Amino acid sequence: MLSPKELSEVLKAQGMKITPQRLEVYRAFTGPEDHPTATEIYEKVRQQMPTLSFATIYQSLGFFCRMHLIQTVDVGDGTMRYDVDPHPHPHFRCEKCGKVFNLDFAYHKHLDQDVAKKTGFTIRCHQTYFLGLCKECKE
Repeated sequence: MLSPKELSEVLKAQGMKITPQRLEVYRAFTGPEDHPTATEIYEKVRQQMPTLSFATIYQSLGFFCRMHLIQTVDVGDGTMRYDVDPHPHPHFRCEKCGKVFNLDFAYHKHLDQDVAKKTGFTIRCHQTYFLGLCKECKE
């Protein structure tokens, strides 16, 4: 996750406008293990910027996705989530508490290249997620 200063530098380097709204939306991510929904981000940002619209949240999230600063995550619960780690990695969703966890396994690093090589497909992106019970809910 980038610091506010690093985020500003990245946006400046790309010739993009740095707005207080964009900075506040990015700041709403609490860390790399956070996978909030747009609604959760909206509720958090509105505490600091009460007049901010939901449309601005969506526009900012879309902007950060296009800039490859965050990624969307679908873990099969019908809700689009966002991940501040834009690099491809699998996720785990606990079916009991709903928490989403990042997973980092060596097999996943070259999965898209392996699939492309074996099938002849052009792979643009992929997402992998696992469902089950986390350690806390399993006990």
